[in-house]
Amino acid sequence: MTTAGNFPWPIGVARQLRYRDKLSKETGVQIISAIGFHKSYFYSNKFWSYNASVRDIIDLFVSEIEEGMYEYEYNNPFGRRSNIAAGIIKIATEKDGLIEYYKKVFDAAAQAHKVKIEIRVPSVRKG
Repeated sequence: MTTAGNFPWPIGVARQLRYRDKLSKETGVQIISAIGFHKSYFYSNKFWSYNASVRDIIDLFVSEIEEGMYEYEYNNPFGRRSNIAAGIIKIATEKDGLIEYYKKVFDAAAQAHKVKIEIRVPSVRKG
């Protein structure tokens, strides 16, 4: 199996993880899924992350790496978890820099990397 880059799957979008899994199986390419958030303007100010604590976001990041990513649905964002675990946490900012929202997300991402996370990587066969 070949590994190809990463595919970002931000929290709060229709991730359609079943297609990612299908693509990986059909091509034999191991896809490493990234989790994180889109830029703030992609979300309404009522979106979950605006009212979440740093601890809530850390717990979400860690759980999506250890237990599998959520199949996001607008009315029930954390209702259905997939068997696809994320491999990295992706964060970014925009032209306004580290506004309060981004400070919280960056802090959570940095702290989530300090948590002992067991990452399961499928065996890779060469040949």
